[in-house]
Amino acid sequence: MEIKEYKKLKSNIYEIKFKSGEAVKLYDEVILNYNLLITKNISNKEYEEIIKYNKSLDAYYLSLKYLNSKQRCEKEIRDYLKKKDFTHDTIDKTIDKLNKYNYLDRDLYVKSYINDKYNFGISGPLKIKRELLNLGFTDEEIDKYLNKDFNEKIDKIIQKKIKNNNKLNEYNLKINITNYLANLGYPKEMFAEYLNDIKVDNKVIINILQPDLRDYLKSIDWAGYTRQMIECDEGYYLKVTSELLKEYDNPKGFIPIPMSEFYKKLEEKNNK
Repeated sequence: MEIKEYKKLKSNIYEIKFKSGEAVKLYDEVILNYNLLITKNISNKEYEEIIKYNKSLDAYYLSLKYLNSKQRCEKEIRDYLKKKDFTHDTIDKTIDKLNKYNYLDRDLYVKSYINDKYNFGISGPLKIKRELLNLGFTDEEIDKYLNKDFNEKIDKIIQKKIKNNNKLNEYNLKINITNYLANLGYPKEMFAEYLNDIKVDNKVIINILQPDLRDYLKSIDWAGYTRQMIECDEGYYLKVTSELLKEYDNPKGFIPIPMSEFYKKLEEKNNK
């Protein structure tokens, strides 16, 4: 194959034109390695070698550009190059070259990944570890940096869940929090004590529509419930205690009121 002319396009890119009309863009490293600025003829075999070598440099420089935006691990580089349709052989050689020049520091990646997740996210240790294992890191590489104190983070998550779910009773609130923290990757032993400290006032309901509730209350299946009733001028105050009680369990004609109001009525009755 006879070279007709060459032209410099960028600082490290040349365009080589052949008399056959074919043109290729090559890195300067390829040009110098094959002495193409002097050589006027190359064989078909040399041409194939040149294209393959140029392709490997293309993969390498694309990887460096990809690494420039943020820190990457080997799996991320492999997936990126695979999407660019590079061969497995080219990808393997690119990874070897990146490792040779210390662009893929596994230890630094794991440490930075865990610190970012810990400082700027809400993921728990199990989820963080699972993500790193999926990226190809070992238990040993992960565990030495995952020794973080997640207690403050758990406490903030739980307080926010309590605030945003103030209509749930204690039983359902604890289930809600347990499922949420488990999905975030927190083992139950990490937050079990926090759950024990959660206390939510049971619902207290007052009937203002029916003056006499005795027959009605007798008809209700109170299995699993304990109750205390106060009779007063406006009807009955009923304190209901059960972990099964939900907001929508209130019978028609009943209105939720604070526990403090119930005890206030109870005190008034006792003082009469």
